[in-house]
Parts: sequence; C-alpha cells; structure tokens
Amino acid sequence: MKKLKIYLTIFFLFLFTLNLAQAQTNKEKWDKLPESEKQELRNRYKEWKALPDSDRKVLKERFQKFNNLPPERKEKIRESFKRFKNLTPEKQDKIKNRFREFKKLDPAVRRERIQKVRELRMNRREHSTRRSETRERRHSRRR
Repeated sequence: MKKLKIYLTIFFLFLFTLNLAQAQTNKEKWDKLPESEKQELRNRYKEWKALPDSDRKVLKERFQKFNNLPPERKEKIRESFKRFKNLTPEKQDKIKNRFREFKKLDPAVRRERIQKVRELRMNRREHSTRRSETRERRHSRRR
C-alpha cells in the first residue's frame, strides 16, 4: 500500500510537471500574439462561457468528431467554411435559414432529400465527364 502511494505521488508530480511545461509553452505563444488576436480570443472565451452547458457539450462532441476525420475530409470542410464566410451576409442568412428549415423536417424526408442531392451531383459529374470526353475526342480528331 505504501508503494502504491509513492507511485501515485510520483505519477501526479509527473503530470503536474507536464502541465507546467505546457502552461509555459502556452504562455509563450500567448505573449507572441498581437493584441488584436488576444482580444478576439478573449471575446470568444466570453461567448463560450456564456453558452449553456448542453451547448458546450454538443460543440465539444462535434469538435472531437471533426478531429477524428481524415485530413482530406477536414480540408474539404475548411474550404466549404471559407467559401461560406466569403458570401454576403444576405446569402449566409439564406443558407442558415434553409438549414434550419431542413433540420425541422422529418428524418425520413431529410434522408430522401440528401439522397436526391447525391444523385444530382453524380449525374452532374457524369454529364461533365461525358462532355470532357467528347471535347477530347473532337480535339484529337482535329490533330
């Protein structure tokens, strides 16, 4: 029992030392940030703390889910988010409203609509591929 206490004490000291080292690294990073970025992070932290626990839990779960995605999927999501952020506020609002309405739909209807969108995308890709192939054939005949 005494050995266990000693091991646990050493283990917790080790964890504490790691936390101190990480805290020092974080402080160094913080000190290097421009004041505008520090203020932005402070504002985001205030927003985070103002959220209900249930919302924070959902966001943490989504963040964990995102972190577990393959790198190429993460990159696609980041690109989509950048495109969204570059839209006008009106277009962003329109997309947000459509999404809210979509979320209200019955799950079966949502699945059906998602399937239709997938089919449309596949058809578009196939059509685009066929057009490209046709252009290539025409171009190769001219040579």
